[in-house]
Amino acid sequence: MFEGSGDRAFRALDSDSGKVLWSAMLDRVPVGAPISFAVCDEQYVAITAGGSNPIDYLRQKFAPEFDLSEPGTALWVSKLPHPTP
Repeated sequence: MFEGSGDRAFRALDSDSGKVLWSAMLDRVPVGAPISFAVCDEQYVAITAGGSNPIDYLRQKFAPEFDLSEPGTALWVSKLPHPTP
């Protein structure tokens, strides 16, 4: 499972326990749904981040540390670690 949060974190979670398997801080808030794919037997996950919406402006009113001055959307792609036996 994957989750993105308003603090710009993007995490992979164990679907049984909810334990965080890994986490990455993005330069913008993750938006949209992540997608997983394989290339040459390597697994990847991609997610878009950024792109303002009305909720972002409301959030900034209460949490000014959210910087909305950089408009635009980024595509983040991460190679997933091989599962341990």
